[in-house]
Amino acid sequence: MNKTVNAWRTPLIVIIAGCLISTTGFGARSVLGLFLEPMTTANGWSRETFGLAMALQNLMWGIGLPLQAPLPINMDLPG
Repeated sequence: MNKTVNAWRTPLIVIIAGCLISTTGFGARSVLGLFLEPMTTANGWSRETFGLAMALQNLMWGIGLPLQAPLPINMDLPG
């Protein structure tokens, strides 16, 4: 293969990209605690209600991702 095509595939670049992807995914889940007090106060919910909603959201996210991943391939969408 051409050296310029594979230049970005160095181990350091791959590790940095993997860390950025992991940080983004973890950040989206861990930031939910910041919304606990404003959401429960504004809507009159308990901590348990908010926690259950976030748990269900994370479960649906985890279940839905493998089911939605093949959609662009089956629909001939780019990406």
